[in-house]
Amino acid sequence: MSNYLAIATVTEVLAQLVLTSAEGALGKTVALNKGRPADPVGNDAVSVCLYLYQVTPNAALRNDDLPTRSADGRLLQRPQAALDLHYLLAFYGDDGELEPQRMLGAVLRDLHAVPVLSPDQIRNVVNGIGYLAGSNLAEGPERVRFTPVTLSLEESSKLWSIFFQTKHVLSVAYQGSVVLVESEDTPQQALPVSERTLSGTPYNQPEISQLRVVDVNGIELPVNHPIQLGSRLLLKGRHLRGRETQVLIGDARIDADSISDNEIRLPPLAAQTADGSLLRAGIRGLQIMHSMDLGIPPQPHPVIGSNVMPFLLRPEISLALQGGALRVQFTPRVGKQQRVILILNELSNNDRPNAYRLNAPAENGISDINASDTESIDFPLLGVAAGSYLVRVQVDGAESMLSKDSIGLYTQPQVMVP
Repeated sequence: MSNYLAIATVTEVLAQLVLTSAEGALGKTVALNKGRPADPVGNDAVSVCLYLYQVTPNAALRNDDLPTRSADGRLLQRPQAALDLHYLLAFYGDDGELEPQRMLGAVLRDLHAVPVLSPDQIRNVVNGIGYLAGSNLAEGPERVRFTPVTLSLEESSKLWSIFFQTKHVLSVAYQGSVVLVESEDTPQQALPVSERTLSGTPYNQPEISQLRVVDVNGIELPVNHPIQLGSRLLLKGRHLRGRETQVLIGDARIDADSISDNEIRLPPLAAQTADGSLLRAGIRGLQIMHSMDLGIPPQPHPVIGSNVMPFLLRPEISLALQGGALRVQFTPRVGKQQRVILILNELSNNDRPNAYRLNAPAENGISDINASDTESIDFPLLGVAAGSYLVRVQVDGAESMLSKDSIGLYTQPQVMVP
């Protein structure tokens, strides 16, 4: 990499190359101007103007140094700016003897033959100029290459008449690429790796194709059988068994009863899982995760995950009237931020039986700031007409179940509203 003197060094080395070519073409001394082009002053004023008129980010390497800092602001590596330098070379002299054209031809020939700045060229120029002392462009990994740039008649006209605001003379444009300017900040050096370990495993991504409920004997129950706490789940798919296999419901880990390549059987769902997490009613996602022991000492790290199989974990409820409110007991417990709705359907022979949807109180009635869940919610029955009602609740979209009698009519759970 190179320091902040890189741009000035490139300009100076290019100026010396251009001056040498121009003097060789004419066989006499040629003046060199490294500033803005000026109006020609006469046929005897033989000179070359080298002007850096634009600097742009290099498209290929502009983001090559990212990221330079960690999330906490610590420097990871030295930032570097990748730049392209745009030069205009203007030639002044006696047009009767075609001096500008002779100088231009010699410069084009030499830059085409050797378009790259060599380390030796850079060192020879830097050693003789005090204000470039300290330049380290010669030690940089990237060599600066010059390529001619095509300027249309309109672009050239704007460059001279608007940008320079001077009379046009014979000129050519070059681009120098790429110049890397590096920060002088020193990143914190990490310790060397003391020991290297290598682990590998076949990439067989587990895939869950079915989620079924089974009875105590392991017999599959009908498809879409409701899932509640106490349900036994059977996962079907392929590549389910890994070196270390975990079953996750959300972030909660579930210990499996048995694991094979095509099936995983789970114990009855409990309100509290093996890792201490709590299961809530609602729409839940079940996933298989394969892990490997990595690091020193070895620790399990998840490496491959299956698709997520969604299911409804339905709440179970029991009811009790408390004055003018209906108290609903929930299994599992309801979290403070869960959305709970009470649904009442009147048991009546009327053509238009009453029906109600009642939202739970704010934060599900949990007034204790230290509590995160509750086992019961009181729903005020204001405005509910007297009668017998079937009762359901929805917790985050998962609805409690209704029971049927022998002829298939819903009968339970129900409440009598006085």
